[in-house]
Amino acid sequence: MQIRTITLFILCVSFLMACGSTPYRDDYAQHVKLQPTQQLDEASLTMALADVDIVETRGLYSQKDEMSGSGIMYDGSAGLAGMLVQIGAHAAMVNSGRDDKLSAQQMQANRNIGLLTDKMAGRSISSLLAANTSFVNAQKADSNTISIKPIFFSNAKMSRLSLKLVASLPNTSPKANLKKSPLRYQNMVHIYSPMPDTNDSHLLDISQAELEQIYSSLLNTALTIVKHDVTGKYNVEGNKTKTFILPQDFRNTVIRGRLADENCEYKIVKNLRNWFIVIPKDKEEVLASANADLGTCQS
Repeated sequence: MQIRTITLFILCVSFLMACGSTPYRDDYAQHVKLQPTQQLDEASLTMALADVDIVETRGLYSQKDEMSGSGIMYDGSAGLAGMLVQIGAHAAMVNSGRDDKLSAQQMQANRNIGLLTDKMAGRSISSLLAANTSFVNAQKADSNTISIKPIFFSNAKMSRLSLKLVASLPNTSPKANLKKSPLRYQNMVHIYSPMPDTNDSHLLDISQAELEQIYSSLLNTALTIVKHDVTGKYNVEGNKTKTFILPQDFRNTVIRGRLADENCEYKIVKNLRNWFIVIPKDKEEVLASANADLGTCQS
């Protein structure tokens, strides 16, 4: 009887996990901390693209994935085990419907910014890199080559860009269980361009060179943050957790985290997930930063 109870308990836990599962997203990264003894030397580190050398821009949409549900009655005549099977089948159906809904929302969001993606069609990520970036082909990557995957996003108005960049290093320890721990480092940088002065389609109105400069600035700023992270330049242990406000189109986003660094343009915040959220400063803050002489400010 005890063995049967334990077995049913395990089944219950498994079904609950299935009910709470989330769809796969390639713009998400579980943080894996790089140990201090494994930090890299910035002078010799290299980077390589995890995917094809093409700029990818996606439309933003609300990622609330609740499925509108109705009351479900389960047949108890088959006993507890049979009821659990019914619950599991229902959970699988809900998850499948949720994934389909999110996929459809993303496709629609991409169609909404079609004019912008057309404008950047065929542009390579490598063409946006700063001259001093040490990039290598994936075939020449070694165990200390940082793999990066950048994905750009635009709001529906096509007035503002953001970038999510996932960076990782393979686990090369001879004692590592690669199935359980394939990476020795992984993190994400999420950086936003400044809020535009107007609500019109600003990104369509500027020249091609100006547009590519915005893409390039986001990308190279994110890469610099990754370099600083893997070389141990960010130490937030003594910094207090604070609330930061990220201006958005319709309502501001509240971010809890610790300030890792700042310059005249951005505040770099390490949030509670250990991601780096890069918040652009408003005009008053930029002026104050220039007066404070934060090093990268220009008059």
